[in-house]
Order: sequence, then structure tokens, then C-alpha cells
Amino acid sequence: MVRRYLGATYRIAEAALRAIDLQELYGRVHTIIRDLMPAENLYFALWDRASGTVSFPYFVDALDPAPPPRIFRRGLTEYVLRTERPILLDQEILQGLEASGEVEPLGANTLDWLGAPLVGVEGVFGVLAIQMYDGVRRYTPEERDLLVFVSGQVAMAIERRTSEDALRLSEEKFSKVFHASPDAINLSRLEDGVYLDVSEGFTRLTGWTREESIGRSSLELGIWANPEDRSRAVQLIQDHGEFTGLEATFRRKDGTVLTGLMSGKIMEADGARCLLSITRDITDRKTAEQALRNAERRIRTVLAYSQAIIYQLDQEGHFILSEGLGLTKIGLRPGEMVGRSVFESHGWDPLVLGQVRQGLHGRASRETARFRERTFDNLLTPVFDDHGDVDSVIGIATDITERQQAEEELLAERGLFVGGPVMVIKWRVEEGWPVDYVSPNIQTILGYPPDDLVSGRISYNSLVHPDEVEAIHQAAAEFKAQGLTHYEQQYRLRTASGEYRWFYDFSTSVAGQGSDPGYHLGYLLDLTDRRRAEEALRQSQKLESLGVLAGGIAHDFNNLLTVILGNLNLAQFRLPDDSSARPYLTNMEAAVLRATELTKQMLAYSGRGHFQVRPHDLNAVVRDLTHLLEVSISKKIHLQLDLEPDLPAIQADAAQFQQVVMNLVTNASDAIGDREGVIHLTTSVQHLEAPVLRDEYRVDAPTPGRHVILEVEDTGCGMTADVLERIFDPFFTTKATGRGLGLSAMLGILRGHGAGLNISSEVGRGSRFRLCFPASTQATLPESPTDQAPSTTPLRGLVLLVDDEEQILDATGLALDSLGFGVVTARDGLEALDRFQEHRKDLCLVVMDLTMPRMDGREAFRAMRGLDPAIPVVLSSGFTEQDSLQTFPDGGPAGFLQKPYQIKDLKTALQRALEG
Repeated sequence: MVRRYLGATYRIAEAALRAIDLQELYGRVHTIIRDLMPAENLYFALWDRASGTVSFPYFVDALDPAPPPRIFRRGLTEYVLRTERPILLDQEILQGLEASGEVEPLGANTLDWLGAPLVGVEGVFGVLAIQMYDGVRRYTPEERDLLVFVSGQVAMAIERRTSEDALRLSEEKFSKVFHASPDAINLSRLEDGVYLDVSEGFTRLTGWTREESIGRSSLELGIWANPEDRSRAVQLIQDHGEFTGLEATFRRKDGTVLTGLMSGKIMEADGARCLLSITRDITDRKTAEQALRNAERRIRTVLAYSQAIIYQLDQEGHFILSEGLGLTKIGLRPGEMVGRSVFESHGWDPLVLGQVRQGLHGRASRETARFRERTFDNLLTPVFDDHGDVDSVIGIATDITERQQAEEELLAERGLFVGGPVMVIKWRVEEGWPVDYVSPNIQTILGYPPDDLVSGRISYNSLVHPDEVEAIHQAAAEFKAQGLTHYEQQYRLRTASGEYRWFYDFSTSVAGQGSDPGYHLGYLLDLTDRRRAEEALRQSQKLESLGVLAGGIAHDFNNLLTVILGNLNLAQFRLPDDSSARPYLTNMEAAVLRATELTKQMLAYSGRGHFQVRPHDLNAVVRDLTHLLEVSISKKIHLQLDLEPDLPAIQADAAQFQQVVMNLVTNASDAIGDREGVIHLTTSVQHLEAPVLRDEYRVDAPTPGRHVILEVEDTGCGMTADVLERIFDPFFTTKATGRGLGLSAMLGILRGHGAGLNISSEVGRGSRFRLCFPASTQATLPESPTDQAPSTTPLRGLVLLVDDEEQILDATGLALDSLGFGVVTARDGLEALDRFQEHRKDLCLVVMDLTMPRMDGREAFRAMRGLDPAIPVVLSSGFTEQDSLQTFPDGGPAGFLQKPYQIKDLKTALQRALEG
């Protein structure tokens, strides 16, 4: 209810500000009230006490026409004006008033009538009334109170609008505004601040009369509660000649303090420069704003302690509210999702995304959805604005995981031997292991009718993989010889479609009596998908651990290369051009730069390579590479392109993607060797679902939808299972002269692009690599020019150099000195802050490493920005800029240097930072 009151207040205030006249204001208020309660029939009545007439400037009614102005009578309107109280009437109360003579019938008979007085500064001056003629709906006391509240706000708005209209039409506009405005207006001499004139609003605001104020200054009267506010006003006048929207505190004559919103302008009066200032008392508004904040805080407290998850999304699907204790069950904190889009990849159930889309189109829905291993009853409904358009959607998600689990367990118990995953088979202990019983779900799992096995038309032995028949019987005999009655085995069974699938067999042996040979009772569970998932996880963990190792080595190696390259560049810088040692240094530099290429491959393998992602046409990239590919492969190999036209764009780094294509084609060429063969490059677009992306293309976080496919197929020698298993290991190769990271780096590039890879190969027939890239909704863009004009920024000043590597401090410090800078060094973030504060006034730039002990570069950067937001900071790391700065907010560092870097790179980065 508090929010409804506050909302009505805000909307009425907004209507009063936006309406160009009273008629428009009445109409806007009618719309606001109609949103709060039934108010199709509404009118405003105004009472002119001097003439005793009642007029109806706004009258909307289904039955009666707008009445003309009339002398004060005994209608319901006049009854409210006489009593100065609101009234809620039904037929019974109305008949009683008519019987007592308090009112007389005027107009059509009403079923329900609700009226509230419009009370102004001088008392009641009108009535706001609504009424209903039919239906079962009745006004409530709460709606009466709400209408009273609204009428008070409307009365103030009407009075204010009436006053403004009168002032606007007055020939003595300035004088009347000056003396009738509720704001405090004063005119004072600029040279000494002495008041020349003050308005009645000034008197009401400050308590000082006009006679007491004129001839004296604000300092004499002690009006400024905070002298700093006066200093700000004086500074603004000196700088700009005027100011607006200055919030300041003032002291009344009685000592009380208020908050005012002040504006001022220099003007001429009687030949003297004067300051005209207007101050509005916003104390009540500030109090109301605080009350609103308190109310919102209380509401948020209620939301925060709700067991459900309560959320709200804007028109674009971004969270503007996420509260409730239920968030902790899915690993989120209250408010954590605010600002993020529900359509981003967070693992949302497609049902939820469908509900959101329905809600944004104005349709409510309720679904049972899954998120992070929890099940929710998700109720989502749209919220409409004043124009009937969807403003947002509100959802309430109740965790029903435990309840559903209990229901599912009950159903599972009932259907265990009908539709469950466990097959139950009973074999007799005889030659051929004849089947006495098999559970009905064998038809779902293996594809055979149960009767085929029980009748003997299909023997169980014939279903076991030929390589494992002897082993499982031998194991069963050994278990029996050991006296065991329970044993476990894993083996493959053939399905009706001819596929072999892995099963876990837990069997119990029951000894027979007399002529009964006994039997075995087996419980079989299909393990095929789990084994595949475990193998995929093992591969993923292996690649991930190797990626972490490669990234760490690359980072540390980049630090060493930075020292080598820095000292090398310094030596080159100090040697004369004709020095005999210069060619050797050039050779050393080339070797170091080749080493940096290796670290880039290692970073690519770890998924932390540098990507400059933009929309690209896959066909265009392949065509551009065609000539290079043709000269890179054997003349006996035919390169065949089959490119589907009008492909959607993909988000990719062109250079990295070209490396992927080159690797695949050169590997295909090596697989064909000196023989004649074909390498076939095909592009297409397909809609791929999440299971296909996850299982076939090895995408960790699949996003279902359209994907652009690149297929590279060759007629080479193919690969064995052992080679396929190791194909992505770093430095693994089947070539005698192979080196580098090869396909492992390519896999890192694909992971960095969110792309997937599917490989199929057959020895003697060739291999096929299928890559899938999420289709982009953006169009391809032309390449932007990269040439930049040389910088003219002088290189001088004091630089704070921060790095935990002593050799980097020495080498880079000397490089900075050679460029013309003074250098102050620090070995970690804490020491850097001490040096920053010590030399703060002299520093022109900070060059800082990201990975350091005690306090890293990120923390130190934020602390420095807090002390001096304007200081340029250039950050450095052995990792790439994309990987290093992804956690920085807007307004990050002024530049970035990826190690290793040369002195010319250092110089360029510093010039750009200083220019920025």
C-alpha cells in the first residue's frame, strides 16, 4: 500500500509538471486514479466561495452530461463541500441522506458514489468524485482513503497549476512571481551581498520579515548554515555568472535548519550589478525521499528472507531484482544477477527462457524448470505500464526439488522393472545359460522382446561380445569355486540394431536342491554413456591440467624473455650503428622473438591466447587462404572447396582462425604424403542442440542454435585409436620432423572462441575434422586501418615502475632512463602504494606488473585510482591483454604491455598513455 501511495504521489507530481493546462492535468489524474480503482465515471467540481457557485471543469460520465455552473445547492457535491469530509455512499446511505433532507437527487441514480474534498491552503475549494452505476464491484474504505490521499496531492497540484497560470497571464509577471512565489526570491548587490528586495516566500522560508532583511546581508542575518555552501555559490557566480540546482542548508530566524534548492543569476538593477537568487524549500521532499528509501529497504528485507526466489527482468531481459533465500541453493547471492541478461549462457532451462519471451510479449505462464541440479515451480507474469505496454516481468520460483524427488522415487519403485534402467535376468545353471525370466524393459534397452530370450529363440550368449564370452563364464566359475554368491562384472551386449553397449552385471548365485541345478539372478545397468562421459572428462581434465601448466610456463618464460629482450635492446640502443657486434645482437633479437612465438602457442593451448574478435565471413577467410594453402601442399593433392553461400557471420580472430585452417590442411597433406589425394573443405550452416554440441563437438558450455560448420576431409592414411587419443597432447607428432604445439594449440584457439570439434578417422581411408562456430547476429565489418600518426608527446617526468622480478626492474628501469624518464621502483603492490604516496605530486605515469606477492597489480591499481583518478597506469603481464584485463571495470588502465616487450613497444605504450 505504501508503494501505491508513493507511486500515486510521483505520478501526480509528474502530471502536474508535464500538463500544459488544467484540462490536461485533470485528464492525466483521471488516468492515474483509473489505474488505482474503478473510475470510469469521474469529475472535478470547483467551488467559488465569493460567488457561491459550483462549476464542473472536468466531467466524464456514462449517463449524465456535464452540468453547467450552478448556485450552491444540496447535491452530493455540495454535501462534501459543506461537511469538508470524504464520503463513501451506497444506495442505502444515499436514501438515508435524501430522507433526512441533507441531499436532494441530482442526475442519474448511482449504485456506488465516492467523493473527497479538495483542500487547499485556504480550506476546501472543490471535490473529486467517482461513481458506478452497475456491476457487483463496490468501493472499499481502503479505496476511499486512497482517494483522499490522491485528492490531497491533486489539490496541491491544482493550486500550483492555477497559481502558475495566473502568474503567466499577469501583465506584472515579474512582480507577482517575485512576491507570490512559494519559493524564496531575493535581489542583492553583488559587491557586498546586501539585500535590495526579498519575496514573501523568503519571509516564509527564513522567518525574517522584508523590513528586517532589506539593507542587511545574508552573513549578518546568519542565513547560511554551512559557510562552505556560500563559498560554492560565490565560486559558481564568479566562474559562470549563474548557477542552478545548488543544494544548500539554511538557518531560519528561529534557529531551525532547512534544505533548499538554489539557483542564481547576475542581472542589472538600477544600474548596479545584482544577484537574483531563488531558493525552494525541499526539506519535505528530502524527507519523503528518505521515507521512500526506508520503505524500499523494508520491502527488500521481506524479499531477502523469502524462501522462494523473487526476480524481475526489464524489457531487454536484464535482471533488475533477484532476492530470496532460495538463491543460496543454486549458488547465488541476493542481487548477484542484477544487471546481467537472462539470455546469456548461465545454464538456464530453455523452458525458463521461453517463459521470459512469453512474458515480454504480455503472456503469463507457469512451468516446472531445472537449474543447477534444482527443480523449481516458476511462475512468471508481465507488468504493464500506463500505456498497456510490457514494462517488465516478475517471477517467483519455488524450489520443489525435494518434493519432486520424493514423487519420482515413488514412481521409480513402481516402474523399476517396467521402464527403469536396470534389466533383471534369471539364468538356469545349465549349458548355454538358458533364460527363465527377463524384465520387460529389455525391449527398451536392447530392443528385443522378452519372449525371444525366454523361448530360446535368442540365446544370451549370442548377445555377449565374442571377445568377452569366455572371460565372463570363466570369472563366474572362479567366483563359484571361491564360495562367493555375489559377484560383479562388466561386459558388452549387442542391441537389436547391432550396436555393442557396456553393461554392469551384479549377479547373485542361488544353489539348487535335488535335481534343481540352481540359478543366477542378474541386475544389469547400461554403462555406455557413463563410460563415454568418464572418458570425455578424463580427456578434458588432462587437457585442462596441461593447459594450466602451459599457461604458467608461458607466463614465467615471458618474464625471463622480458629481461633478455630489455637488456638486448639497451645494448642495441647504446651501440654505434657501425659496431661489429650489432649483427650478433640482431640475430639474438630474432631468436628471442621466435621464442615469444612459442609462448604465444602455449598461451593459445591454455585457452589464454590473444583474440581480436570481430564478425567474419567464414567463406571469405577460406578463399583468402586458398593460394597460400595450394602452395603449402603437394602438387599431387587436389584442394577442393565446397562453400555454402550466404553463411551467417562468426565471431572470430582472423589470424588465429587462419592458423587453425592452415594446421588442418597441412596435417591433411602430411597424411596423404607423396600419393595423389584430395583435401575437401566444406562450409555449411546447421542448427545444433545442446546434447550434440556437448557429446559430439566437446563444447563445455553449449549454446543451442545456428552454427557455422567447417569440414576438412582428406583421403590420407587415417589414424589409429591410440593416435586419436593423443592427438591433442602438446608436442605429440607422428612426423619425423614435427615440432611445436600443433593441434593442441589449435584446440586452445577453438576453446577460446567457444567453438567445438568432432573428429572421425579410419585407417587407410582418411580423416575428417568438423569444426562448429556459433553463428553471429552481427554483419561482417570492413577492416579498419591500423596506421597511426607518430606521437609528438615528449617523454619526461617521473615513472613509478613496479615488478616483483629484480631483473625486470633493472632492465626496464634502464630502458625508461634511456627514454628520458626518471624512475622510482617497487617490488610489490604495498611498496608501490608507499612510493606512490611519497612521490604523488611528481609522478607522471605508473608501469606495474599484475602478478605480485603481498598485493597484486589489480588491488594496487584500484587503490591508486582511489588516490588519484587521473594518473595514467600501464599494466604488464606475461598473459595476454584480453585474459589479464577481463576482470577490470570500465575505466581500466591507460595501456597494457604483454611480456616480453621491446623498448619500442614500451615507448609506444607510454606515449599513448600520456596522450590519453
